[in-house]
Amino acid sequence: MKTFLLLATVIELAVGCFPPKAPVMKRLSKDDPIDERYLREVFVPSYTGPRSKSELSNSVSQLEEHLAEFRGFMHDVEVGKIPVTQGMKGDWQSFLRKDDAWIAAGYSDRLGPVVDFQKHKNQDPFPLIYSFRLSNDGYVKWTTTIHEGFGFDKHGRVQKYWHD
Repeated sequence: MKTFLLLATVIELAVGCFPPKAPVMKRLSKDDPIDERYLREVFVPSYTGPRSKSELSNSVSQLEEHLAEFRGFMHDVEVGKIPVTQGMKGDWQSFLRKDDAWIAAGYSDRLGPVVDFQKHKNQDPFPLIYSFRLSNDGYVKWTTTIHEGFGFDKHGRVQKYWHD
């Protein structure tokens, strides 16, 4: 009987060490969270802001690279390679540490869609590389890097561009 109680106690402690996990499921409400066609065919050609079109074009290329990494990360979440776990404050998140950076995704709730996505350099104080903020409908609301960003409408169409 003592062995059983000891084993039960060890199991209870071990289970408490691992954060609760959410089920593997689709976390992107939209497969295309940004209207990339609108971005390339309407916004870029009609841009008349204070920055040059070459700066905007470079920013769009960088945004597309970040979007590809975001999609790859979310694919890995949706097939179970990267778990969705409950954080210390009760929030739901996914996390991946790489040699030079770490990536985190935040979800609206245990079964909810991704609403926040960030990549940071893996050095103290963990400076931001880029981030996406998404609506519960699945469209990106804004993206930022250290020096630039885009704002989007409720349909994922870019409406605003800024660059420091």
